[in-house]
Amino acid sequence: MVALALSAMTFLSGGMAMADSINGIWCGQDGQRTEISYEEVKLSDGTEVYGDYDRHHYVFKMPPHGEWAGATVDLVLGSEDVVFARYISESGGELLSEPEKWTRCQSTVS
Repeated sequence: MVALALSAMTFLSGGMAMADSINGIWCGQDGQRTEISYEEVKLSDGTEVYGDYDRHHYVFKMPPHGEWAGATVDLVLGSEDVVFARYISESGGELLSEPEKWTRCQSTVS
């Protein structure tokens, strides 16, 4: 009975899976990697920062070095495999770039 109900829900939703969580490893178009694990983020250079975690949204402040030094990064989960990143000025009022589309990194087997 449960399997039938789940099948009906999948059919009625058009087969689309809802995004589960922003946790995971995300890859930017410029080769950057960011790993989100609840309140902790590990940046490409290994720097760990902490921010405000929500299952589908994450906000943190960049460290005082690098390209986006001091900027606030606002990540919003768009789908299971896409997150949108916005960089906001340290003063909080100015969007520093157009939103970037990041995707879940593909695992590699060696």
